[in-house]
Amino acid sequence: MALQLVLLYIVAALALATLVCVRWKRRKLYAAAATMDGPPCLPLLGHVYLIFGKRSGDILQVLDRYAPRYKSPIGIWMGPQLIVGIKDNPDYFQTVMNSPHMLNKMDQYNFFRIVNGLFAAPDHAWKNERKLLNRSFSPMMLSSFVDTFNDKDFIMVENLRKFVGQGEIDLHLYIAKCTIDSIFGTAFGKDLNTQGNDGADEYLHCLDTFFSLVFKRMLHIERYPESIYRLTKDYELESNCVNIIRNMSLDLMKDLKEKSKQAKATSIKEEAYGSKPALNFAENLFDLADNNPSLTDEHIKDHVDTMIVAGHDTTATTMSNLLLMLAMHPDVQEMVYQEVMSVCPDVTKPVTMEDANNLVYTEMVCKETMRLFPVGPLIGRKCVADVKLDDKHTIPAGCCVALGIYQIHRDPSIWGPESGKFNPDHFLPEKVAERHPYAYLPFSGGPRNCIGIRYAWLSMKILIAHLIHAERPARPSPIRSSDHHSMHRHNHVASVPPAVTSGTARTRDRGWRTGAATVTDSHPSGNATHHHHPHVPTCHRPPDAADFFRLRGTVSLDVPAPADAPPLPPPCSSPLSDMFFRWSCSSGLRLGKCNSFTVTLSPDSVK
Repeated sequence: MALQLVLLYIVAALALATLVCVRWKRRKLYAAAATMDGPPCLPLLGHVYLIFGKRSGDILQVLDRYAPRYKSPIGIWMGPQLIVGIKDNPDYFQTVMNSPHMLNKMDQYNFFRIVNGLFAAPDHAWKNERKLLNRSFSPMMLSSFVDTFNDKDFIMVENLRKFVGQGEIDLHLYIAKCTIDSIFGTAFGKDLNTQGNDGADEYLHCLDTFFSLVFKRMLHIERYPESIYRLTKDYELESNCVNIIRNMSLDLMKDLKEKSKQAKATSIKEEAYGSKPALNFAENLFDLADNNPSLTDEHIKDHVDTMIVAGHDTTATTMSNLLLMLAMHPDVQEMVYQEVMSVCPDVTKPVTMEDANNLVYTEMVCKETMRLFPVGPLIGRKCVADVKLDDKHTIPAGCCVALGIYQIHRDPSIWGPESGKFNPDHFLPEKVAERHPYAYLPFSGGPRNCIGIRYAWLSMKILIAHLIHAERPARPSPIRSSDHHSMHRHNHVASVPPAVTSGTARTRDRGWRTGAATVTDSHPSGNATHHHHPHVPTCHRPPDAADFFRLRGTVSLDVPAPADAPPLPPPCSSPLSDMFFRWSCSSGLRLGKCNSFTVTLSPDSVK
């Protein structure tokens, strides 16, 4: 018995000594966290309870609930890991994003096994390869991509014309196919032809599934260890998707490399590359590799995979959001239409690089869409040395930093009291000049910002130009009324675009219930009068674009307007109206591929 007590005391003493040692080594973390604001945490678990069991689509609801209560920096403990949250001070964002001690991404970025290029590379590898890859996104290189963008956009417009009056379609699917075709064309010079080949849908499905599984894993801390994650069914499914995606790029890389060798062997490299930059991204990288041995075939494949996986998803999602914003705001749509028609009025001709550069207001609309719906709402960095934020706060070495792009893009102190509303005037030159440069970060910021910024702006502006002035067989007649349909769940209001006739909202998600509707008529005086239909109560507040990020489920609007509904002014003359009013359309607003929002506009509701 005495021996057992001695052993027990020894074990207890060792445990206590270990605890004291760990606390001492981590004393800077605890001291720094003590100076920060934040929600209550539990012993050992910290703040894990905030996200435990949540889906990736719910993470913004958690942030919406807690972020307004605290000021940056916010101390968050995920078990033993300290995460410093920053969401409302542009100076803090600038300090973090430009610090040489915070160039590395959080370990969770390694879950994106396919994108091993610049996206998640450690800082020492990133510095060397970023310099090499800058040439691949130079203005001359981008100009060589314009023909590919135009070709794929023309195909998408023709495909969409087939569905006029034919019922419901998913616009996001067609945008995604167009985007992946454009990226394969610019990355490999390969015509993947997903827009004309249903068999290629498997590749898109694998991309979507891969993203869903990665975001799911991020919210399940118990799956962080690779040894544990390998025991799950999700790992098997993810591995299958990764193999399909990688095999596709490997086959294409082999073909391109063989062609490059043949060109060199027969001394006709000038014919393959000419005096201009290579016609696609991979060829340009092979050309760079001739004088840079560090740029291996494996590195080239990683960079191409990163461009395909990251570029396809971000561009397609942003374009879906942008089209939905144009449908919600016909006045903005009309201004985009007028600009497009003045810059490139001939719908049969491709949009040139010069045309795209002259689409100034269209770019403002793209930027405002990415302000409200950033494709990367939360980004993370690792801190390898102490970094001072201000006189009171220091980010200690060994912690991680979470930057709330979604929150700073909607900060009322920066964007005004109506920061949640869609307003492209936020990007007028005079307003941009007076705003902190780190208040708007759709492509991150600092030296590790997205290398494909100009590629994204160019591809989106060309695509919207084709969509906005696509000739339609008929114009919509004046719409009789404009309803804000809203539904409530846990006090989160979700609005439906106001560019439809009045009717009732139906949902196929049992978690939602029908809420209120308000009809708003705009008068020349600039004032708005509100009319209330007898079959629905008044909504609690006018919906805004911020609500769309919180909505899950499917809303169907197909009830004709009441006979006594007040008339509205005619809608804008842009043919894009036909896409949203004459077609039965769907547009997805998704976060991490786990959220989807589909709005169905029935042709029957156009009167």
